[in-house]
Amino acid sequence: MQIIESITELKISKSSRVLILMPHPDDEAVFTTGLILFLHRNNIPLKVITLTKGEASSLRFGLKPNEDLSKARVKEQKRAFTILKVKDYEIKNIPDGQIENNKTEIKNIIQTQIKSFKPTHLVTLEPDGIYGHPDHVALSRFVTQTCKSPLKLLYATVCPHFVLPKSSRMAKIAKIEPIPAQFQLNLALSDIIIKLKTLNAHGSQFRNFWHLFGTAYVFLRNKMLFREYFTYYEK
Repeated sequence: MQIIESITELKISKSSRVLILMPHPDDEAVFTTGLILFLHRNNIPLKVITLTKGEASSLRFGLKPNEDLSKARVKEQKRAFTILKVKDYEIKNIPDGQIENNKTEIKNIIQTQIKSFKPTHLVTLEPDGIYGHPDHVALSRFVTQTCKSPLKLLYATVCPHFVLPKSSRMAKIAKIEPIPAQFQLNLALSDIIIKLKTLNAHGSQFRNFWHLFGTAYVFLRNKMLFREYFTYYEK
């Protein structure tokens, strides 16, 4: 696994354009905060698409019983994008938990974004969805199927010996094996602080760092606060 020291080592140049596609609000914070900051520092054009509003989550930290979770999460996502200085983004309205059942619409969204934004690189979660979440798995598959040469597809993945969180129980695949990382992006202290702020922006899901994935142990054990991991899809 290569430790990334420059943008060119990630096979991204000054002429690149990067489109990140994530299933839910907060996925960008967990898996690509460092990458987003890395792209900003190198003035690489970036757009982020969030496919759902995350309304099916069982977590509602700090919300009133009758408060609309989807509206709250959209506000949180916009707050997180402000922290990350992401100005070019869209939050779609695919039903949370139903990405698999909306294949045609999602592929149309991806194709439309490719035509309009003209990216050189697509970024999404690796094929097993990190921990087998059905929405993660389905979106990864749709992005992979839609990505055609000369577009490059970069998967966000995890460290070797990844310890699955409790949420992996929702998986519909028998064996979860996140794809091995080719690249390790080490976050500077300033980046880590921004990552914590971005996670905290998604307050209904994390409340604070210690509730990420239900336990701080999983987050720290998997070295996900100080590092991020990526690998290219080999066609």
